[in-house]
Amino acid sequence: MPRGRGHGQPWRRWAKIARMSILSDRRPLARGFVGFNYLVGVTGLAVLTAATLLRFGSGPGQRPPDLELHFAFLALFVLARWLRFEVPPNITASLVVPLQLAAVLLLGPVPTAWLVLPAFLIEVVRERPLQGLEGWRLRAMIGIIAFNLGMEALITLAAGACWLALRPDGAFDTSPEALFALVATFVVFKGVNELLMVTGIWLRGVELPRYLVGARTTVVIETLSLPLAALLVLLRESPELSRVGFYLFVGALVLAAVVVRSLTHTRVDLERRVREIETVSDVGRAISLDMGLERLLQTVYERCSAILPSGHFYIAIWNEGDASLRIALEVIDGERQEPHDLPLGEGLTSHVIQSRRALLVGDLIGERESLPAEPVVVDSTNRSWLGVPMIARGEVVGAIVLQHENADQYDENDLRVLDTVASQAAISIMNARLHREALNALRIEAENRELKALNAKKSDFVNMVSHQFRTPLNAVIGYTNLLLERARRVEGEPDVPDLERHLDTVHGESRRLAQMVEELLNLSRIRAGHLPLTLQTFDVNAVVRETLVAHELLAAERGLSLVIEGAGVLPARGDSNFIRQVLGNLVANAVKYAPEDSTVTVRSRSEGGGVLVEVEDEGPGVPPEDLERIFDEFYRAPGETLDKPGTGLGLSICRGILEAHSSPCWAERRGGGTAFCFRLPAPGAADTSERDAPAAAAGG
Repeated sequence: MPRGRGHGQPWRRWAKIARMSILSDRRPLARGFVGFNYLVGVTGLAVLTAATLLRFGSGPGQRPPDLELHFAFLALFVLARWLRFEVPPNITASLVVPLQLAAVLLLGPVPTAWLVLPAFLIEVVRERPLQGLEGWRLRAMIGIIAFNLGMEALITLAAGACWLALRPDGAFDTSPEALFALVATFVVFKGVNELLMVTGIWLRGVELPRYLVGARTTVVIETLSLPLAALLVLLRESPELSRVGFYLFVGALVLAAVVVRSLTHTRVDLERRVREIETVSDVGRAISLDMGLERLLQTVYERCSAILPSGHFYIAIWNEGDASLRIALEVIDGERQEPHDLPLGEGLTSHVIQSRRALLVGDLIGERESLPAEPVVVDSTNRSWLGVPMIARGEVVGAIVLQHENADQYDENDLRVLDTVASQAAISIMNARLHREALNALRIEAENRELKALNAKKSDFVNMVSHQFRTPLNAVIGYTNLLLERARRVEGEPDVPDLERHLDTVHGESRRLAQMVEELLNLSRIRAGHLPLTLQTFDVNAVVRETLVAHELLAAERGLSLVIEGAGVLPARGDSNFIRQVLGNLVANAVKYAPEDSTVTVRSRSEGGGVLVEVEDEGPGVPPEDLERIFDEFYRAPGETLDKPGTGLGLSICRGILEAHSSPCWAERRGGGTAFCFRLPAPGAADTSERDAPAAAAGG
């Protein structure tokens, strides 16, 4: 809510509040706030008009107005608004309050109100708050002006009514009664003011405690100015002093205000210079500490904000050759925004980067026709614009941009300071970029090493597969040649000795070769995510029985016992052919590595809304550190199992098939052996149609 009377907060500060929120907010609460502004304005002016009519209609008993004093107070009101000065921390002080109270006591509330209003309007004209506004924003700003006009009238009339009620004759002296009446008048003056302010604050949804903290300091400062108001009245009404003495005192008071304002500005300038030096030092320290890019940008923002106020602050990063700018840090009205990209070549920021020159714009709206580039967004809430390029080692790395809602907010000194900060920040950003490029080079080098390792692994695999393929192929070729030779020697003799055994060998080795080729084909499909699943409901126990029957002969040759723990029908959802391949790989793996005369057990049961299947052997067992790695492609656990023939693909293929089913698989140590486990979904737990199967496979 604006503080429009100029006693504590100047016009530009409450205009900022309006631009930051209400002028861009058309919600019901914002409309209520604007309506309240117009209501206060209309009410205040209406009450003032009625009081004026009553005053002129009260008859000839009225004392003739002192026009000289009226013009004097009008000039003093205008000067007081111009001669504001800052009191730490960020509180604006002026002579408006004591002058307004003195005018109420000397001239009366109605004339004082008519003098305060034009003084306020002169300040509004000087600040040009309506320039560039239209539509909703224009109506909202006019409402704020109306609020301040109405409030000035109401607080002046309320204070005058209180004074006349306590002192009907209007005389002021040093008696306790008169001093009490003056204090009561000030309390009413401030009470009506703060009541209107708090109501507006509440309608706008701003936190009241934050406003009251600043209002408390303002009240203290204005209370301390009460003796000055009393002294002005006493000097004017004293019969011992002439008007010349009164005006000499007023002139001395104005001169003192000018001196204090000048000293205040000097102090502010000195403090600003100190903050500028600290800012440059902090940014330089950030570079020497070699902090990360994110922390560096935050430091630049924090230090710049301490000396250069802005409603919109951002840092744009650019890599030469890129077609866009990266807004790496952006803060609007104190709120951090998400990083985003802007096209290069549009707007003032691109102009600063491409021209490698700083740009200072006093008024984006008033100077729009003469700007070197068309702004991407013309927003009346931001009038001043300051942007400087960040250049390091002759290369532009980006730009720092500040925007403010006041026109002519920045000057050449601000540009110089920001340019120094940008030069130092550019060095750190360049260092961070070089560091990132070095890390990328190291990453590429590491990837090249990995590729070389994979290439070596591929070569080993090709050699291994060639060896594995050569054995059955040699057997097929050898036995085929043997059969051909014997057939030639015993031509015409139908009974060839050992012919059936030889043919069985050829058949077995051929099947072994076909199985290896199928494994490689399935591995390729799994990698590509195109495993052709046909999902259906099937009996897990039936698949288990078929698998064990197929491995009975091999198990018997090694003296192994195959045991099934699971009875009845156990339905599950999946592709039965691929699940049969998984069980076959796991059982064959167990039969291959289990000790002779031991037991291989296959368990199946319902568990956790699905079907759990376990293939357990009695040794030699997988080391705990290899329980996860044994599912990797081509990996074979070290130890005596390396003597067994194999490609190292069986378990990897099992995992790929089960992942395509969205089913987990794992290995556990049990006693001296290992249990390979997987879980399938029950028919009603995760029903997936056949057309979803490729997506499920791709997810693995």
